[in-house]
Amino acid sequence: MNAIQRLVTVSRLAGTRQMSSAKMTPELAKIRAKQEFFQLADGNMVHEKTPADRVAFFLTSALIVAGMGMTLKFYYDFAFPKKA
Repeated sequence: MNAIQRLVTVSRLAGTRQMSSAKMTPELAKIRAKQEFFQLADGNMVHEKTPADRVAFFLTSALIVAGMGMTLKFYYDFAFPKKA
């Protein structure tokens, strides 16, 4: 059992990729810069970091409120139907 455990550990270590900053491609540098931007401790949550994210968040919130209002109107209309 112990030999199998060592074999698994050695194969796992041999199979991992080591990334160094010397081999940083421009694509990876862009990804790393974007990750660092979203990790900044500026008091904003992830969905508030960029203006497009804020617009999408507030638009979604407005649509949810409108949908809830329409649902309540639907319930009211069916609870008190108009008499013909």
